[in-house]
Amino acid sequence: MEPATPPVAEDRLISAERRKAFLDSCRRLAGRQRQRNLRIFRLAFLDGLTSVEISERLGRPISANGIDTLLHRVRRRLAEEGLMVPRRRVARTSPA
Repeated sequence: MEPATPPVAEDRLISAERRKAFLDSCRRLAGRQRQRNLRIFRLAFLDGLTSVEISERLGRPISANGIDTLLHRVRRRLAEEGLMVPRRRVARTSPA
């Protein structure tokens, strides 16, 4: 088995460009609650937190369902602009 090769400069540049395009699009789509929404986008799409984790981190000013709705709309709008956002992980529910 060959050792994994470190990313080359070109790969890092492409990743940086994609991240910038994503953040620019999110800024345009942030809406009335711009600062809150941008924080939610970052926590969800870049940091990988679930909606429940985001709600808890924000002190629950918006429910996990509200976060899911916001993120669904953003993903749809980003897709319309040609930016595909990877699916987020789903929170596991504990058995009842």
